[in-house]
Amino acid sequence: MKIERYHSNDLKMLILKNKVSTMVEMKEVMGTKVDATIFRKLRELHYLRSYSHRGKYYTVPEVARFDAKGLWSCCDVHFSKQGSLLNAIEYHVDRSVAGYFEYEIESLLHVTVRVAVLKLLKENRISRQKVAGRYLYCSSRMRKRNRQCNDRKKQQAIADAALE
Repeated sequence: MKIERYHSNDLKMLILKNKVSTMVEMKEVMGTKVDATIFRKLRELHYLRSYSHRGKYYTVPEVARFDAKGLWSCCDVHFSKQGSLLNAIEYHVDRSVAGYFEYEIESLLHVTVRVAVLKLLKENRISRQKVAGRYLYCSSRMRKRNRQCNDRKKQQAIADAALE
């Protein structure tokens, strides 16, 4: 019988202590240089990976305190219940009432999203429409997209009328 050399509990203790951890820190604690060993142990913990910092940070569900939008930040590191940045953007755009302009997505997620939204557009996971001279990112579903665009145009008309 093979003796277990690495224990996921060692990783868990590190993450519970620091709230978030990097691969370098985890390899040091585990005494290994192999990423696959760390990932094998992280899977046992049902880990979460940051959508900011190129996914460099990891945590466990017991640490994350997600808000009503499914987002959590710790020390300027950002996590989403949806996982990756692409999934988080798609999720929030699809569920928005009136779509999002790029700056609104960035304000929500606290990261630059230009490359990510272009990738989502290319993959037809979201769509965009020009509204008030800017791109409004909307659901890829036609009915939902039309509702979002109409709602945004109504909001824009109200805002414009208030300025007059």
